[in-house]
Amino acid sequence: MNNAFDGVSCHMSIHHYPHPELALSEMYRILSPGGIVLINDLTGPDWLIRLANRSFRYWNTGDHAVYARKTMEIMLREAGFRNIKSRNLTPFSYVCCGSKGR
Repeated sequence: MNNAFDGVSCHMSIHHYPHPELALSEMYRILSPGGIVLINDLTGPDWLIRLANRSFRYWNTGDHAVYARKTMEIMLREAGFRNIKSRNLTPFSYVCCGSKGR
């Protein structure tokens, strides 16, 4: 169903998705014009993100990649979202939101 929902939330899970860009595109598709997406996920200093992302291929945890907050902003923008805002919640988590244009 296109344009069916006013909001979509993705809480602490996008690092599990092998193709997060496809998930974000799907979120965009199902949102009604003016709808809001909210992404809350793990992050950390750049060195820790690099280490975690290299390590995931050796661990059987279901994790694929951790994204810096600014990287998630870019991913949202590339999926078509606008009015993107974000902030760190803790040193190891952030929230990022955007809206679908009208």
